[in-house]
Amino acid sequence: MGHTVATPTQLIDREREAWRRFRRALRQKDRERFDELFAMARRQAHAIGESGCPVAFEAVVMAMLVELVARIEEMERKVAELREGRPGPEDAG
Repeated sequence: MGHTVATPTQLIDREREAWRRFRRALRQKDRERFDELFAMARRQAHAIGESGCPVAFEAVVMAMLVELVARIEEMERKVAELREGRPGPEDAG
């Protein structure tokens, strides 16, 4: 019988578990940040599954980075709107 292939979510969970002791050593606020990083990876689970990367952690970190870049871009957009004095979409209506 062949090996069962882990789902992207299982890969993420395994990586998170591998970092359990590291997480435990963090301060509470940093634990929340740690958890958010892995939540970011879960939002990109499909890409992780499609990556074909032989080292799961590399795909997990790349997914986290993609999410972080998206957040930075959103913050930059909001700052630019504030500087220009334009109301954002949440101010409309």
